[in-house]
Amino acid sequence: MRGGLGLLGLVLAALVVGIAAKRALSPSAPPVSPGGAPSVAPDGTPPLTPKQQMEQVRRAAEAAMQAPRPMPDDR
Repeated sequence: MRGGLGLLGLVLAALVVGIAAKRALSPSAPPVSPGGAPSVAPDGTPPLTPKQQMEQVRRAAEAAMQAPRPMPDDR
């Protein structure tokens, strides 16, 4: 009896892990806008192209490197 309950618990645990893995690994489809029109961000701006995204990240990184670092007090 005890072995049967242990086996049942093991099967249930494997089932839960399998379902969680399936949900985590399943691809989620991006939302499709009606009529084939390009989607627009909630603030009304058009989506950025990958090249624009790379340029935006590059500018942000350069701005972060140009910002002065606070100097610690030597006390």
